[in-house]
Amino acid sequence: MVRNRTINVGSKSHSPLENALSGTSRGEVFVDNRVVSAKYTVWNFIPKNLFEQFRRIANFYFLCIAIIQVGQVQILLYIILVLIFHLTLLEDVH
Repeated sequence: MVRNRTINVGSKSHSPLENALSGTSRGEVFVDNRVVSAKYTVWNFIPKNLFEQFRRIANFYFLCIAIIQVGQVQILLYIILVLIFHLTLLEDVH
């Protein structure tokens, strides 16, 4: 009796035991089960960080005061607000 034999070129061939253990011999596809415990990604760091900072009542208060005083020259208020945001941002990066 002659059996057909398939040779895959350019792909990794698995033994029948590996196929049976992974379920690929039955055509099943499994989802990726990686666990990601990072709070931020490259794409959502700035929006999530700003959201977290404005959840703090003191930061939100200083932002509201800075918006109200846009017409006046209160450069010290803006410097303090930016300094606090940057310090918190650096804390979250670490």
